[in-house]
Order: sequence, then C-alpha cells, then structure tokens
Amino acid sequence: MTNGSCLCGAVTYEVAGPYQWMTHCHCSMCRKHHGSLYGTTVGVEKKNFRWLQGEDAIVHYRSSPAFERPFCGH
Repeated sequence: MTNGSCLCGAVTYEVAGPYQWMTHCHCSMCRKHHGSLYGTTVGVEKKNFRWLQGEDAIVHYRSSPAFERPFCGH
C-alpha cells in the first residue's frame, strides 16, 4: 500500500498494486506541472485506489479534448 497527498495535505489517498501500466509523458503541460523533464503516472484497478480525505477538494482542468487534469483546489 502506498499513501499519497496533495502539497497542502487537504487531499490524501492510498493505492495498492499491482500496477496495470506506467508511462512517462514529455509534453509541455506535464513538464510544467511536474517541474521536471517528464511526468510519470501509473494505473491501477479502481478497487485498488481509495480516497482517505479531501475528495471534495479535487477540481478538474480540461487540458485537451481527450484529457482532464485533476488537482487539489486549495
């Protein structure tokens, strides 16, 4: 089990493997969002992800017709 949170701590979650996929994205939005050369994401089955607190603080930004970027609104 891996625990995670947003930067301010309002949103927390836990995720468990096995991971279904992993990718590194080098697009300009991912580089800007992560402050690095790429952003890494992993995917798991929905049953292996659980919000611990702050799910209502999540807001979404439609960055392209095919992709929405969720983040903490605080």
